[in-house]
Amino acid sequence: MPGANPFKVLDNNNLFLIRNKEKERRKLELQSQLGLRVHEKVTYAGRMKAKQGDLRRELREGLEEDTAQPGGEESRPAQQQNTPAWRYSLAVKRGEIEHLEKMAAGEERKLMRAERFLEDDAIMFDEFLKENDKNSVEAIKVAELETKVKLEKVTEIKRLTTRMVTIKKWVDFLFKLSPPEWQEAQKTKTPKAKSVTKDTSKEKDNERATPKRRALWQNWRPTALNMRQLLELLTELEEQNLSLIQNSRETEEALEVFSKVMDHTRKKMELETIQLTQQIDIMTHTIQREKERAAELELRARLFNFGKYKSADQVGERKVALETMI
Repeated sequence: MPGANPFKVLDNNNLFLIRNKEKERRKLELQSQLGLRVHEKVTYAGRMKAKQGDLRRELREGLEEDTAQPGGEESRPAQQQNTPAWRYSLAVKRGEIEHLEKMAAGEERKLMRAERFLEDDAIMFDEFLKENDKNSVEAIKVAELETKVKLEKVTEIKRLTTRMVTIKKWVDFLFKLSPPEWQEAQKTKTPKAKSVTKDTSKEKDNERATPKRRALWQNWRPTALNMRQLLELLTELEEQNLSLIQNSRETEEALEVFSKVMDHTRKKMELETIQLTQQIDIMTHTIQREKERAAELELRARLFNFGKYKSADQVGERKVALETMI
C-alpha cells in the first residue's frame, strides 16, 4: 500500500509554529550554556560538530533500518533492492551525507580563518597601543617645549615693553627740552616747513643770540641727532614688539589646538585603559576559576591514587596472611 506523500506543503500556521519552537529551543540551549562552567561550555565548532554528528547518526540509522533484514543484506530480495524508491532514498541520503561533510569542512575553514583574523587583530591592537603611547610621549614633549617657548616670548615681550616705555619717557623728556622750532618741524614733517622754520629760527636766534645761548645751541645739535636715532630705535622696537605679539598669538592658537588634541587623546586612552582593565579582570577571574578546578581535579586524582594504593596494600597483606597460615 503506498505511503503518505512526503512532498506535502505545510500550512502557514505550521511553519510559524515550527519557527517558534525552534526559537524556544535555541533560547533554552543558550540559557543552559550560560549556567555551565567554563570547562563545560562548548565552542561554536564543537556545537557544529555535535550537530553534524547527530545528523550523520540519524542518517546512518535510517540507512540501517532501510537495509537491515533478518537474513542480512544478502537475504534481501533482489527486486526490493532494485526498486526505484529504494535507490532514490539511498542516493538522497548519500547526497545529504556528502553535503553535510562539505558543510562541516567549510565551517572548520571559516573557524580557522576567524582565528587567524583574531590573532592578526590582537597583534594590530598591540601595535596601535605602542604607537599611541609613543605619540602621547612625543606630544607631551612638544607641549612642554611649546609652553617653554611661549613663556620665553612673553618674558621677552614684557622686557621690550618696559624698555619701550622707558625710551618713550626719555623721548618725551628730550622732545620737551628741544627748541620750539625743531618741535614744530617734527610735528609738520614737511621739508619745506622744516627749512623755513629752520631759517627763521636761525635768523631770530642770530638776532637775539647771546654768547651763552649760542654755546647752548651748538651743544644741542648733537642732541637733535641723538633724538633722530632714538626715534628710529623706537620705531624698530615697535615693529619688533608687533612681530612678537603676532608670534605670541599664533603660538597661543597652536597651543590651544594642541591642548584639544591632547585632551581628546587622553580621554581616548583612558577609555581604552578601562576596557583593557576590564578584559584583564575577566581573564584573571577565568584563570582563578581554572586554577581552582585544576586543584580540585588534582585532589580527586590524589584521592583516587590513594584508594588504589590502599586497596593494593590490603590485597598484599591478605596474601601474606594466607601464606603464613598455609
